[in-house]
Amino acid sequence: MLIAGSCTAFVLTWLLFNWLIVPQVTIIIDRSYCQPQQWQEQVVKAYERLYNQHPSRLKIERVVSFSDWGIESFPQIPSPHKIETLATFGRQNQQLRQQLEAKYDSFQILSCN
Repeated sequence: MLIAGSCTAFVLTWLLFNWLIVPQVTIIIDRSYCQPQQWQEQVVKAYERLYNQHPSRLKIERVVSFSDWGIESFPQIPSPHKIETLATFGRQNQQLRQQLEAKYDSFQILSCN
């Protein structure tokens, strides 16, 4: 009886732990120039997949975009429609990309390039 109770407690603890502990990620979006079709396929659809996991299987902590014109942090988690309407411009900026990668522990980069 004691063993069955311990096993049940262990299983319940494991389920609760996995349910409550959801991975957190910062999404970094490279807004350097990209053809509209590529933007849709490589960035918007990938963002939509991540967004649809939020908050049950993945917690999006923040969304940051960058180009050679600088870095922009969104005050709230944007909808996929908002990402779809973003303009792309400028050249790829590896220095900013590396700076953002170093700043955040857990991140996902979305880029056409």
